[in-house]
Formats: sequence, structure tokens, C-alpha cells
Amino acid sequence: SSSSSSSFSSPIVSDKSAEINTVMRMAEQQENQGSIQTAKQIYRKLLESNPRNVELLTRIGRLEIISLKYREAIDVLQKAVELNGHCTSALKHLGAAHFSIGQFAAAADAYKRCIGESTHESDRIDALVWVAECYFRTGAVEAAVALVQEVGKVDGTHQHACRLYAEILASKGHIQLAVQFALKSFVANTTGKLEAVLLASLLQREGAMKVLLDTVPLNGSAMASAYAFMAVAIKDHGAVNESIELYRHALSADLSNVSVALNLVHAIEVTFDYHLALATAIDFVRSNSSMHNAQFALFYEVQSAVDQISSSFPSSSSSSPLATASAGVSGSGAEAVYTEQQLNSLALVFTIIKLAFVVGKLDLVQAVLSVVARYQSGRDLHLTTIRNENAYFCCIDQLMHDAPPPTSSQSAQTCYVLGDSHCLSPAWRQVNIAIDQTVVTFTLKPLLVTGVKIWHLRDESAFYPKHQFFKAVDSIPIGSVVICVLGEIDCREGLLLAVEKDRYASLEEGIETIIDIYVGILQKLISDKKLKIFVHPVLPVLNETRPLVTLFNQLLKRKLRQASNLVYLDFFDSLLDLAGGLREEFKLDGTHIHPAYLSSLQRPLD
Repeated sequence: SSSSSSSFSSPIVSDKSAEINTVMRMAEQQENQGSIQTAKQIYRKLLESNPRNVELLTRIGRLEIISLKYREAIDVLQKAVELNGHCTSALKHLGAAHFSIGQFAAAADAYKRCIGESTHESDRIDALVWVAECYFRTGAVEAAVALVQEVGKVDGTHQHACRLYAEILASKGHIQLAVQFALKSFVANTTGKLEAVLLASLLQREGAMKVLLDTVPLNGSAMASAYAFMAVAIKDHGAVNESIELYRHALSADLSNVSVALNLVHAIEVTFDYHLALATAIDFVRSNSSMHNAQFALFYEVQSAVDQISSSFPSSSSSSPLATASAGVSGSGAEAVYTEQQLNSLALVFTIIKLAFVVGKLDLVQAVLSVVARYQSGRDLHLTTIRNENAYFCCIDQLMHDAPPPTSSQSAQTCYVLGDSHCLSPAWRQVNIAIDQTVVTFTLKPLLVTGVKIWHLRDESAFYPKHQFFKAVDSIPIGSVVICVLGEIDCREGLLLAVEKDRYASLEEGIETIIDIYVGILQKLISDKKLKIFVHPVLPVLNETRPLVTLFNQLLKRKLRQASNLVYLDFFDSLLDLAGGLREEFKLDGTHIHPAYLSSLQRPLD
């Protein structure tokens, strides 16, 4: 399928129902494949010869809502309602469009009409709850309560009504009841985003975590799993500290649960306390060094490696019963498939390597790498649940093997490299930067924000990488020199999908939106922390995204010409060969760039 308007050509159709249905099915197929833009093009072409077709107008309006184009949705849905005021689908979507832009009175009117026209009780109840939410948003709290209670008499498990009632209770200061209703809603739909968002929001209120712990007491490993599940859900929506608390409680009830330990360490990473995350991971390994068997003595071997080289992590007095057996193991049983516990154990050790690298404990990195290599080699771990941790392992393993950072260097000031995993390649190496006409040597210290997109940093986002990004920023001393390397994940994952969904009219518009967010944030950092910021181009490491990355950098460079306090590091072209591919000497693991590229980065810094 294609999202390009120039590549789409709709068949000519008449007003015959069979032909209309055939073309509608074409549009449905495009929508099911994620090509919202193409689906809308098909419907709009069909609408030209069938301008009074209410179903067509309603479908277009629904897709405009998916594209976040609410005013366009209102226009077409209003036409549908004018043509047929009994169409509950059009009325429902019209209410949703008005609600999404804060037009609560208009939304309530549409939903009230929907109630009057509904022939199914479930549709009537759904619309009634939306009217209640419109009342709540406009301050008519008691009217909202009355409607929610009316719904409760008919359907006491209605999800939207439970969520709304929890919000109303919280607004009145009834935190205990609010949390209990939010929990009821979450348990009824554990995969629901709205339920998780509500629970995350409430648990950040004073006293709410105590209510949760009292309502769902921790009494064994089964409830530990429930705590861990809630922790995953609320972390994604900004309740990071509360997530950590739940993970700690879960681990206290199930001391050898590797999955919980791994997720606890990842949650601590989000607070940007990498030293605590590293200590937590090593402490778990020590406490469980007798786990597994002689063919998988990973934790025992890692503990031994840590104890031999790192005085900052005191050795446990306990000895492992696997000591004798593991000493004679020469292979890891490559013919066997790893269990989930073994995969999570590897992921935890991979994370120790990542954390140690980021905080500069390169001797610890090397020691643990030498232990874990045989457990990782020959395995398709990129196809498993630990593919993300494995990707960090592969990158750092190759960096340490092909171009290890210097373990000791001349005295230098610190330049912070703030960004996604692309901050690892330059980490702990040195560059010279001209500051006030004086050349100063800087050591590049990575401030890793795992998986961050620029899109995550927009004002309305609550996704946890945003939390980690600003915790990283908090760690930077006022007046520091910073290199920002962001945008590669936006190019790889976000932008094309957003255009497919017709969130933007073109790729250029989408990129410019992302760049505006980026520059706005960097300008605020300069204002708040007096930073000297250099903006790193997005790296052209992937063949599939290189054209998009090239366009992104062109537009970023153009934008930064207008910002006198931001310096674009203009070396992107020097990374490419004559055929437009990444130069051979800059290839590392297929995803990250070789540190040799610093020779190119150095030029605009001179």
C-alpha cells in the first residue's frame, strides 16, 4: 500500500450500491493496513460522485479523528448529521471530535441526540457516560455524578463510568475511593491504556500508594506478580517512582524473581540514578549466585568477575554451591533453548554491562563481557523478548573489542553527550572545542536516555523517556557544554507512520513539527541552565531510513540557522561515500556508528 496521494488513482464509480460497497471495501483494506491517508483519499474520491452518502461522510469523519484532525472531522460529520439526524454513528463521532478540542457543550449536545436516537441500550449507556464526562469537564460535577450513578444502576461494571467516577472522587478529595474504583477499572481491563493512565495519575497523589498497598495486600509470589504487572502499566504513563515502589515490594515477596529485578533496574534507570541501578542489579546477582545449574552458572561467574575487579562492590561472604561445577564448564549448552528465566538473567547481566559503560566503569564492563560472551554467542537473541538488552550488549561488546575507549586520559573538562543509544559511540573519548577563542580538551560523558524520541518530549507527553530525559538534564551542571544527539528513532519509527495516519500532509511537515519541538526544548535548556549546546546530526546508520535522515538533517540545519545560540555540527556529508551509503570505516554493528567518526565531528568544533 502507499500513502502518497500522487500514487493513488481511484476507480470511477457510479451511485450503484454494489460498486460503492466494492470501493468501500478497498478503503477498509487500506485502513486495516494502517494507510489512513490512502483510505481517506478513496472515500473522498467516492464522495465526489455521492456527496449525500451519510455512511461515507461518517467514515471520513471517523478517520479524521484518527488523524487528530478534529475540526475537519466536525465539518464532515456535521454534514452527515444534517442529512440524517438519526445516524447514531455520526452523532457519536461528532461528539468525540468536539470533546477532543475541548468543546464540551457541543459534545454533550451531540451525545444527547445520540441517546435519543439509540435503539440499543448499550449505545445509550455509552453516550450517557460521555454526557456525564462533558458535565464534569465544565464543572457541573453533581450533574455528572447523577448520570454516572444512573449508569451504575443499569451496568455496574461499565468501564468508562468507573474511570469517570474515580476522577470525580479524586477531584472531591476522596482518594481512597478513587483509587479503589481505578483499581476496579484496571483489573477489568488490564491491557487498557485509559485504565493505566488513570491509575498512574491517581497513584502520584499524596496517600494514594498507601491506599493501593492496603487494598491489595502483598501476600505471596502471586500478588508479587500482580504488583509487577501494575508497575509496568503505570511506569509507561509517568508514575515512575510509584512503579519502583511496587517493584521493590514485589521483589521483597519473591526474592529470586529475575523478571521483577530486571524491571526494577530498568525503572531506576528512568530516574537517571545509574549508579543505584547498577548496584541494585549486582546485588540481585550476588543474592542469587547459586541460581541455575552447572550449564548455566551465569550469576555465579558474573559475581566472581565483579568481586575480582571492583572494590566499589564489596564481595558477599556467601559462597556458591556451583563453584566447583561451573569451573569445569566449557560450553553453555548451545543446543538447548533458553528458558524465560535464563533469558531474563542474561538481560540483567547485559544491563549491568550497559550501566557500567555509561558510568565509566570500563574495567567492570570488560570483566563481565568476558564472562557473558559464551552465553550470548551463536544465539538469535535479537528474536527474543530480550532483544533490546541484547542490542546494547552487541553495541558495547563491539565498541570494547574494535575501539575501546581509553581507560585513563589526560585531565580534561567534561562535555555531556545527551541522547539515545548513539551517545555510546563517542563515550569517554576526547575532542577539542574552541570556547571563547581558546581550544579546550573535553572528555565526552554519555547521558543515555534509552529509547527516547524527540516526539516523547512534547508538552502533553507523559511517556517515561521524557521523565528520564529531564532527569538527565537535571544532572548537568549549569554552564556546561553539551552535544545533543536525538532524532534517529523518530526517523526510524515515528515519522513515516504519522504520515500514513495522515497526521501530517507531508513528510516535510512532520519533520518540521518534530524539529520545532526539539529546538524549543533546547532553547529552554539554554535559558534555564546557561548551557552551550551543539546539535549533532541524525546518524545515517540504517540503509532503510537514510533518505529520511538526510531530509531531516537538511531541515534541521536550515532551522538552526535561525537560532544564534544553537550550533549545528555540520559534518553529515562527510559520513557518506560517493554512492550515498555510510562509509565503510564508520560501520560498527549495523545500528550504531564506529567511534572513528569523531574525526569528522571534530572539524566543526575546531
